[in-house]
Amino acid sequence: MLKNIVLICDGLYIEKMSSSPEWDTLRRDMEKHNYTVFLKATDCPENLCNECSLQDTLFISDSKDILEKLKEKGGYTIACYHEGVTGLMGCTQFAIEGIEGLDPDYLEKVYQRYCGIPWYITETERCTVREMGTDDLDDLYELYADARVTQYTEALLADREAERHYIEDYIENMYKYFGFGTWLIHRKEDGGLIGRAGFNYRPGYNEAELGFVIGSPFWRNGYAYEVCSHLLHLGKTVFEFDKIQALADKENTASVSLLEKLGFCYAEDVTVDEKEYQRYLYG
Repeated sequence: MLKNIVLICDGLYIEKMSSSPEWDTLRRDMEKHNYTVFLKATDCPENLCNECSLQDTLFISDSKDILEKLKEKGGYTIACYHEGVTGLMGCTQFAIEGIEGLDPDYLEKVYQRYCGIPWYITETERCTVREMGTDDLDDLYELYADARVTQYTEALLADREAERHYIEDYIENMYKYFGFGTWLIHRKEDGGLIGRAGFNYRPGYNEAELGFVIGSPFWRNGYAYEVCSHLLHLGKTVFEFDKIQALADKENTASVSLLEKLGFCYAEDVTVDEKEYQRYLYG
């Protein structure tokens, strides 16, 4: 659990920041999330590592040397850019622009990413949507066990370890890079996994692509429409996709009907990996 936010920055910047009205507001926001905030000048950060456990702390600094030292110790770090600060690229995966970037929700997401905790994405009336992780392997294989589920969609890898590595790579290269991807759908009433849905980019196309699969025990209950209609709104308002595409086998009448109900319009027939699809566009 994230408990501490440690800012280790240039002394003059610390002094300026701590006396600003914006800082008072931000500090109150942090306290509402039960975060303890430490301010420290860049001259002696080492004792902060002793005061705070590395496992429940985010360290934010404008110093390349300090970021690299904390990284060597296993600290969770964020680069802080402000006027006159350069050369922090490669020191850490995450960055903020001055104190304006100290948003508690963002900091929590950064901490979750470091800890390998899947991000909560959104929820609908009956479902929650979150990222997948390697701990979901058993549920995923159960979801895809029915051959009808993979009639029109790609199956999981037969080798479970290979699938585990695929998920790890997907988290690293899709979730971390784009901030979106294929997510898991869980039913609120029992927490069970009922499907997957989300956005990906397909080589050769500019539009983000909506994909979805619902486990066969949950067909004909309106889950796909409920979740996908919500995700389309998310795609337009949060991720700011201009247009969204979807591919469907013309024989997959259930998916074609769903796409039309969601507001997609047929665009063209396309061939992908030697298979014929109908391409639909939304927006």
